[in-house]
Formats: sequence, C-alpha cells, structure tokens
Amino acid sequence: MKYWYIYPLLSIFVVAMASIAYFGYYRAPDGTTESTDSKIASVEIPSNDYTKNDPNNESVEEKKPSPSEKSPGQKSAKSIYSLGNSLTFGTGSGGDDYTDRLISLLGSNWSVENHGIAGNTTAQMLARVDSKSDYTIVWGGINDVYRGIPTSTTTENLANIYDTVHKLKGKVIALNITPSKGDPNWSTEKQDATEYLNDWIFSSSADYKIDVYTAVEDPNSPGRILPLYDAGDHLHLQQDGYYAVADRIYNLLKEIESL
Repeated sequence: MKYWYIYPLLSIFVVAMASIAYFGYYRAPDGTTESTDSKIASVEIPSNDYTKNDPNNESVEEKKPSPSEKSPGQKSAKSIYSLGNSLTFGTGSGGDDYTDRLISLLGSNWSVENHGIAGNTTAQMLARVDSKSDYTIVWGGINDVYRGIPTSTTTENLANIYDTVHKLKGKVIALNITPSKGDPNWSTEKQDATEYLNDWIFSSSADYKIDVYTAVEDPNSPGRILPLYDAGDHLHLQQDGYYAVADRIYNLLKEIESL
C-alpha cells in the first residue's frame, strides 16, 4: 500500500492520547505540571468556609460574615447613657466633653449618649432618667450642694436613680463630686457636704464607682481643681479636665470588658 507508514504513526498518537486521559495532567506553557480539572475544582466553595480569592479565577469570592454573624474575636456593640448636669454637658470645655473623649477611646463599636443638662439637681436627673443602655454613668450632686439641698435628699435621689437603671437591666457607673474650692459661693459647709456625699457614693448600690474628685484635684491645694483642668470658675473643667475624667472611665471599662 502507498501510505502503509500512516498506521504505525496513528497507533502511536492513540496511545499518547490515552496516556494523557489516564494520568490526567498536561504540561503548562511555563513547564509546570497542572491538573486538568483544577480550574473546575477551584470554583466549588464550601458553604461554611471562608475561602480566599483565587487569583486565577475571579468568580471565586471570599465569604463575608452576614450582619447576624461575628468575625472571630469581634465583640457585640455596647452602649453608654451619660446622665448628669453641666459637668456631663461639658460646660467650660471649649472643645470636647468627657463623652466625646470616651467615643474616641472606645471606638465605633460603642455608642455613647450625652444626657447632661446644665443646672440639673439629682431630683431633676431622677425625673428624666430613661436608660436602656448597657452602662449608665451617673454624675450628679454638685448643684444640690450649692443650693443647700439636704444630703439625705440627694442620697435618696441618687439611690432611686441607681435602682431605676437596675430595673432597666443596666449597670451603674457612679462618679463622685469634683472639687470646687475657689468658687465665690464655696464654704466649709459645702465642702463637708461634698465629702459626705462622696463617701456615700462609694458605699452605694452603684455597680462601679470612680473617684474623679482626686483625678482633677490639685495635690498642692486640696479641695481645688488643678489649674491645668480648671475652666476658670473653679467649678467646671476645661477640655483636659474632662479628658482626665474620661480616661478613668475608660480604664474601668477596659478592665471589666477586657478591651
């Protein structure tokens, strides 16, 4: 036959193709050996796995946690309700109050609400407390002292505020009253009332207590606000003073929340 040599060549070709089919690989252009079905396998994403993007196949996408899921180590959002008077409101700060500082320290996973109203007594604070937050910071009593309200009335109001928060399933962080010596209306009687109320706060039913009195007091002039923290009226704080208060609150939260 004229083309007898074609049959042996055809046999060799058939054997070669059978070998490729049997061993399941081909030689890539760069010389590496790659499985013929690797591209298909890479697009099969297990439903419960977090799969990294395949650089060779754009159809493979990383699985993102849904809103109801948490990434490993992520904590649930927490909320803080700050109840108080002008010191909570931030009078004298000229910038950020203590709640602003807390927001910057705690980060976006926390919400901090400022419910400070200048001039509020503890009775007025009690009348409007409505906290459904994880923590309620209660900072009041200085206006009671300067209006001559009996300390027994102030402690009763504060106790009722704490109880109200507890009934709403929240935790109370109680701040004591800051120094005010140097204010034109300051007197030894007002100082005595301040110290009495501060002692009571630390023996109260509040879940946590923070001594902000010593945080802003001038160690060289007991009973006065440190000049660096004084807004100028010897009663309110400027921004650095509010930051000092916020830092103490943050240190407590860092401990109890393992931040």
